[in-house]
Amino acid sequence: MDIPTHAELVARYEEFCRRHDMAETRFGREATGEPQLIASIRSGRSPSLKTLQRVASYMAEVEKRRSAEDRDGSATKGGENIRDVEAA
Repeated sequence: MDIPTHAELVARYEEFCRRHDMAETRFGREATGEPQLIASIRSGRSPSLKTLQRVASYMAEVEKRRSAEDRDGSATKGGENIRDVEAA
């Protein structure tokens, strides 16, 4: 089993943010409620397993939604919070 380093986690999250045109603070806020998540990992914080699971679930949710929009030709929701959009 490969356990990612802090640098690998940060790189993975930064790439996700670039692909989805998302600010790092938005990513942290929507994934965990912590806007400074990526910055704190970059600074050496070791996220808990629970946090890593929440982030992985969030990333999968966003990818699934993007895939569905691409397949259906749906318009994206712009800067709206994905969780708010789904709750509506």
